Amino acid sequence: MSEFTLIVAPTYLAEITRVAAVKISARKFYACNEKLETLFKCSRKAADGEEITKHFIQLVALIAERAMLENLPKKNFRQKV
Repeated sequence: MSEFTLIVAPTYLAEITRVAAVKISARKFYACNEKLETLFKCSRKAADGEEITKHFIQLVALIAERAMLENLPKKNFRQKV
């Protein structure tokens, strides 16, 4: 059984961000909809203690940014001319 912390958004922020809650486990952040289905997720880092105490919308932005970066291809984007 996994343990996690659940941060529920105020209704107005859930409408703006389309994220109703954030689940925080030992190794990952999960942005969830109102049915607690995962919309996107990212890994946690050791220095994320301060990130958890930020405003909900900043936490959602952090998770979205990291999730996008984790899903980028690992290729070198330099093109030879």
